[in-house]
Amino acid sequence: MDSPEPGGLGGTYGGSPIGCAAAHAALDVIEEEQLCNRSIQIGKRMVERIQQMKLNTACTPIGDVRDLGAMVAFELVPDRDSNT
Repeated sequence: MDSPEPGGLGGTYGGSPIGCAAAHAALDVIEEEQLCNRSIQIGKRMVERIQQMKLNTACTPIGDVRDLGAMVAFELVPDRDSNT
């Protein structure tokens, strides 16, 4: 906080010591509790389940399934054969 010149640090996101400490604490928890690995495990389970649903002809047709950890998306399509 001593390095910026007067007027060189502005805005609400500009290096608040309390905000930085909170961010570091949050990152420590993410690392200690291995939340990134947990996200990957959750995502795999979700994708597996959606892939099973995709094969079920009684369900609405599902197109593409994408994931990045637990952030999973899938497309609902009008026609199972054309996948449009």
